[in-house]
Amino acid sequence: MAFANTQQTIEEQYLALDAASDEKLELHNGEIIAMAGAKKNHVRITDNISGLFYVGLRGTGCTYYSQDMRVRISKETYYYPDVVVVCGNEDILNETDLYNPTVIIEVLSDSTKGIDSSEKAANYRQLPSLQAYVLVSTKGALVTLSTRIGDSWSLQDIMGLQNQVTIESLGLSLALADIYENVDFAKSEAEK
Repeated sequence: MAFANTQQTIEEQYLALDAASDEKLELHNGEIIAMAGAKKNHVRITDNISGLFYVGLRGTGCTYYSQDMRVRISKETYYYPDVVVVCGNEDILNETDLYNPTVIIEVLSDSTKGIDSSEKAANYRQLPSLQAYVLVSTKGALVTLSTRIGDSWSLQDIMGLQNQVTIESLGLSLALADIYENVDFAKSEAEK
């Protein structure tokens, strides 16, 4: 999508377009990208994680949002993560844009897995508040956890329904069996 040649900045034009749109729009380094609708397993996994956070984050000072909270990386980059957690004071503008996420989770789909694991990963890691970035596969029980350690990032793949992913910054462990509850991997393969 191209911007009109106006006195508005790219950021102002994007925010106006997204507010007026029936679909979610992201801004990727100055380019507007329309978000595709999610398939059943993607939605189920996102809902499962949200449910686990609802229980696990109670009384911790951390709040989670799923799907509709936009994260601002810069004036030219805004994303809609599947689940985002902020601990402490929320830095939110206009009830829609979060600037200081603690944890971001992206549930991978065929159309987004490349960008989620490359461009978005690199951009999210620029946020000083971010402590963990989690990628969750829809094709099998696999979670990739990136954790901030000082100025660098540690990467860990957790595989198998018998295992759990521990997000240290939240003091929370999530069983993969719970993340993937009622997910039909065979159906996911058939949707390719």
